[in-house]
Amino acid sequence: MADAIIWFLQQLSELYVNTTFDITLVISSTAGGLISEMYNYAIRVAEVSKAVAYSVLALFFLLELHKVSLRADGAGSGSSLSVEIVFRVLIKMVLCKMAVDSAPLILRSIYDLSVYLSGIIVTEHGAGVDAVPFDPAALLNLDTIREELNKLNFFMSFLILIMSIFTFLPMSAATLIGGAILFARLLEFFVYLAISPIPIATLGHEEMSQIGKNFLKSVAAVCLQGTLIILVLTFFPLMLKIAFVTTGTDNTLGVLLGVQLYSIALVMGVLGAGKWAKQICNAM
Repeated sequence: MADAIIWFLQQLSELYVNTTFDITLVISSTAGGLISEMYNYAIRVAEVSKAVAYSVLALFFLLELHKVSLRADGAGSGSSLSVEIVFRVLIKMVLCKMAVDSAPLILRSIYDLSVYLSGIIVTEHGAGVDAVPFDPAALLNLDTIREELNKLNFFMSFLILIMSIFTFLPMSAATLIGGAILFARLLEFFVYLAISPIPIATLGHEEMSQIGKNFLKSVAAVCLQGTLIILVLTFFPLMLKIAFVTTGTDNTLGVLLGVQLYSIALVMGVLGAGKWAKQICNAM
């Protein structure tokens, strides 16, 4: 039974290291570098979406011209104000046309900015004195743990084995949930990228512009979610260090309780990253 408990402790250490590496790799990759085929496909769909966006933009342009013509009639023919109003509409539509043409570039810039922020967090995490990358295996004295386990009776050994299993489960759940969230986040970003010209075209209409603004907020929230997941992951080693250092590596039951608590907190943090990102970006 002692061998089984030690095996679970080793698996916890390997699972943490692999999970951190894999999630960091996914988040720190640019939009076109991780899944290039999906990115290229989304870009091709975005080119098709531009045809619809141009139609929407042309409709809004006519509506805006109609509106300003009514205002110009009210201002009186030949008035310099009439020319100024029409000129403002033309300038706005030209800028919206440029925004529609550059929609994929705008979204990729937002995504790459989140990647840059994630890279800074990872770099600072590795460079900090108190935030040195933490490997639980380095603190595990397996020989001492084995000796302590051999002194326990069957009931206590069985209890620690059950605790090891229930500690391993949240970490496994965090791995699966984190990976699923990251790829779902990428999928959501590629969907946004594919249809991005259409909502951005609504920026040309005064009443409908809120659609484009909310769309950009949602894109920013999706991108920021990855950065927040990285931040949660960099906090997690510090919490684990508390479990190992404060309770002592020879106190197996105390270490397992601490790791179990912080593993559940990790799952909650990974799940809550999307909600936090939407609150920060004021996205729907």
